Amino acid sequence: MEKQKATAITDTQKENTSKKNANTKTFDKYLLHKDSTQLANAVRENFTTEKGKSIYILMEVMKTSNPPLLTLARGEGVAFYEAMQVFFGRNIGTYNSIFNYTISGNDSEAMESMKTRLNFILEQLK
Repeated sequence: MEKQKATAITDTQKENTSKKNANTKTFDKYLLHKDSTQLANAVRENFTTEKGKSIYILMEVMKTSNPPLLTLARGEGVAFYEAMQVFFGRNIGTYNSIFNYTISGNDSEAMESMKTRLNFILEQLK
């Protein structure tokens, strides 16, 4: 009886995990672009070494571009981080190193560089 109960719990957990994975948004679904999949692939190909602070700066540039390329609702941070981690298929830094970073005046050069790189990608997608 105990074994059946344990098996039933395990099966239920597997089913819930499958449902959760099926409902999980992928990185490209967070992007606001007519061809979000192509943009996501281009971002992955062009930003191969960035992690932590640089990923945060990339996110901020995408959020503040005109029109915005990314928007995150309150509470979506963890899901977005996990989607990015899976999509990039590499270490992008810890959640805290990305979402607990604050832009300072020293980051203006990094922001401009990131904008230039992102604009180049967008031009290629036209």
